[in-house]
Amino acid sequence: MIILCIMVWFYGINHANHLCKSVVQTIGVSKRAKLESKIDLIEARLKQINDYKINYYIENNDETSVVNLLESSDFYEDKKTLANIYMSKSDYSTALQIAEDAVEIAQSSQVEEAENFVKLLNIRIDLAQNEKTIFDINTQQEQALRDMASVETPTGTEALIILEAVYGEEFEYPILKFGNQARSMSFNDNISGIDSQNFNSGMFNIYPNPNDGKMYLDYELETDGILLIYDKTGRIVSEYKLTSGKNKLSVNNLKLESGAYTYRIATSTENLKEGKLVIIK
Repeated sequence: MIILCIMVWFYGINHANHLCKSVVQTIGVSKRAKLESKIDLIEARLKQINDYKINYYIENNDETSVVNLLESSDFYEDKKTLANIYMSKSDYSTALQIAEDAVEIAQSSQVEEAENFVKLLNIRIDLAQNEKTIFDINTQQEQALRDMASVETPTGTEALIILEAVYGEEFEYPILKFGNQARSMSFNDNISGIDSQNFNSGMFNIYPNPNDGKMYLDYELETDGILLIYDKTGRIVSEYKLTSGKNKLSVNNLKLESGAYTYRIATSTENLKEGKLVIIK
């Protein structure tokens, strides 16, 4: 472990990783299996160090350091996170390019996940560019989401979250593949009672939806109000004060977990709007 830390200190995480792998080329076959096992352990620890640094910067709202670290990383999961950050900035071409490049560095066990992430990103970009939300997906996009949801990967979970939010379908977690053990899917014409409570909807616009915790709310209020975000259990996980007048609220809550949430805009005397919010990371 001491050697590992020294390597990371002098060479950086990615160079240390490459140096470890290069050692395998210089030894005999009899020792190779044992050394490869050790290298796998070192790679896992390198990833832990990398994740620790990223989480530290996120907790301290240091987005510049997060982006710099992700851009220099060779881990697929980091490139996926980086693509989502550029999505939140509406830099769709950069986000898509990063996701496509990530397919090339993904390990063999990650390739299907990486390819599905590109497909999901394309759906999100198409919706955003046409000023639509996940509730406006077409038949082809819905089928693509169902195909993704049939695979036990992080992107499959994200697809399930969207299907759950849009169609009110309930799924068991972790993900179950379609087939002999296909999960039961129920459709509800009235997706949620919440969706019907859409008072003065023209005065409020929360976007993008879905997002990774970074979003905006355009609103107009006669008196001060509040934006509340609830998890699936009905627990308030975030709240933001809204001042009277025509304003824009910027929300940057990277601590929200992936999933379906509900939000409520209200004043001290009435509820003005309630709807669904999807967080994808």
